[in-house]
Amino acid sequence: MAIKDLLVYLDTWEGSAKRLEAAIDLAATIRASVSALYVIRLLDLQPYMMGPISADILEADRERRLKEAEFVKEKVAALADKRGVPVEMRFAEGVAAPLLSLHGHYSDLIVAGPGGATDDGGMAAEALLGSGRPVLVVPKDGIKETIGDNIFVAWSASRESTRALHDALPLLCAANQVYVGLFNPDQSGNGEPGQDVARHLARHGVNVTVVSEVTSELSVGDAILNKAKVLGCDLVVMGGYGHSRLREFAFGGVTRDVLANAALPVFMSH
Repeated sequence: MAIKDLLVYLDTWEGSAKRLEAAIDLAATIRASVSALYVIRLLDLQPYMMGPISADILEADRERRLKEAEFVKEKVAALADKRGVPVEMRFAEGVAAPLLSLHGHYSDLIVAGPGGATDDGGMAAEALLGSGRPVLVVPKDGIKETIGDNIFVAWSASRESTRALHDALPLLCAANQVYVGLFNPDQSGNGEPGQDVARHLARHGVNVTVVSEVTSELSVGDAILNKAKVLGCDLVVMGGYGHSRLREFAFGGVTRDVLANAALPVFMSH
């Protein structure tokens, strides 16, 4: 199935502009539509704020947040007009994570940021678990020149990796070159590691090359990024590994390492 409906999560404009640019560039390449979701968050009440909060304070806070939303709307319209790609603007009031997942149900791909250094991926993690859709994580500095022209697939023959491979298949078919990377592959089976997935992709018309590497000094996450850089790739496709922690989703070590250090976008599925 083609990717025709992108949903971009916006927070502050400073943190979202590069993300929106990447989504617009990808949409122009694959002829998809773009929607942008801005969540007007509720007043953040801290535990030390004892006693009732007056209606005037709540209303003033809401008005401030509505002005911020209007500012973002104007910026989105200006960027969309400059790039010549229409963007549908959506607003919602409440808690960001469940609202992003809800809107994500009606999209083909969610575009989010990498989150902070200590929040296990932020909205990307929540969207990946809650929406059932793949997530494109755009680094804070955005994309370099292209996205999806030269793709690196981090393959491990797991459920998550398989899901990511097939969710990204429309991009893989459109790419000029696709590398399937295996790290510390199991050599006990018959044939060369990766030949099965390479044959499967080739049947879809994908120009695919298998590369394998034994990592000892580098972590697997660092090895993925290093190999993608050496091969000149502009997109990484991988499974989003992690676990539920209370009501939140925390990325596993390899996924967290890749997102924390990636200088190129990462396409993930769970």
